[in-house]
Amino acid sequence: MRPCSYLLTSILILSFSLACSDDKKTLADLGVSVDSAVDSKPAEDLQPDLSEAEQLVIEKVIPDNGPSCPILLGGVEGNCDGTITVTLVGKNFERGAVVYIDGGAYLITELQILPTTISFQLQKQPYDTSQPHKVSIQVRVGDKASNRVYFQYTAAAPATDQSKGSLVTSSLEAYRDWESERLEGRIFVEGKTDVTAGPVNQLVAEFGIAPRTTTPISPLTHYNFAWSPASFETDDGAYDVFSGRVSPTVAGDHDIAFRFSEDGGFTWTTVDGDETNLAYEPSEAGTLQVTTAPVGYCRENSDCAANTFEVTCKLGANWREHRCVECVDDEGCTQNPRALGPRCSVEQNLCYCAEEGDCASNDNGHLCFPQDGYCGCQEVTDCPEGEQCFAEFPAPGLFGCNPPEE
Repeated sequence: MRPCSYLLTSILILSFSLACSDDKKTLADLGVSVDSAVDSKPAEDLQPDLSEAEQLVIEKVIPDNGPSCPILLGGVEGNCDGTITVTLVGKNFERGAVVYIDGGAYLITELQILPTTISFQLQKQPYDTSQPHKVSIQVRVGDKASNRVYFQYTAAAPATDQSKGSLVTSSLEAYRDWESERLEGRIFVEGKTDVTAGPVNQLVAEFGIAPRTTTPISPLTHYNFAWSPASFETDDGAYDVFSGRVSPTVAGDHDIAFRFSEDGGFTWTTVDGDETNLAYEPSEAGTLQVTTAPVGYCRENSDCAANTFEVTCKLGANWREHRCVECVDDEGCTQNPRALGPRCSVEQNLCYCAEEGDCASNDNGHLCFPQDGYCGCQEVTDCPEGEQCFAEFPAPGLFGCNPPEE
């Protein structure tokens, strides 16, 4: 239930009516960029006497865009009932918070509130749903108000013979929480891609993924798709080729869609893998198979930084073969003071020692056990100053030299 008096409700209804009038400027009128999702300037009504630790701050809105009201499908309007879940990321959120849309044109009081996030259902685009529009979002608690961020309502347009495209990548595999391999899509816009060498001004594209459901879903009628930017790759006759990658967050089969915009991201045309039928068909979407990455999977050395010994990322011939190892050459051992030796066994990707001098500066111990190939210790003098020697392996993690127990 909204915590508003009858008078406040009347004022808000009047305010909402004014916001929905014909005088309401569209995004194109305002010249607002779709990328400006966060306004770093504090709202005018943010209390100036609050300390930084007390201020309500919105750092990000996820997602920052979604369809105003998709194109008609079989004469039926798309999903415009406001079921898109929006999450605000920030700090100092409190119980009793209210979300103000466009300065109070309408309020949202049914919120899931945590100190650093607020989630809610954003309603149907309240203005002209045939036009793109950006609305402001602000959080207020009592007399405290946050900065304003913005959600971009985008408009949809059907593919035509003069403006069409297709998803080239029909299937792909990826690991959950890791960026996928390259996706590819093609776009044809008469009078633009067929007459221009290189990228076309204001022509942008995105790849979208959504977990596959029993009943196939379309990005024209569902907000489930998460979109990632694509980049111009090359000209291909009358077409422009775009490529990009996606980062799935859940395992399982996903649908892949492709969309493009001729006006920099305000109006989008969504396509599938079949250009012979210009209507989007979920059955023609691409397929992304997402599984959990194996233990020790990596793409670069920083992915292995939390490991004690296996701190080098070995890139295999296939992306599935990448894994954290101790070394791929001697440099990997000498740069890791916890390595069990300065020499690298390339066949086994393990660090080892062959003679006593190999361990002179090793943190695991200055004594080399060449029969086993590791640096260790037999007494405290074999360790760096101030460290203990655990020569009999009393417990995991205590092998070799270790700092004294506190």
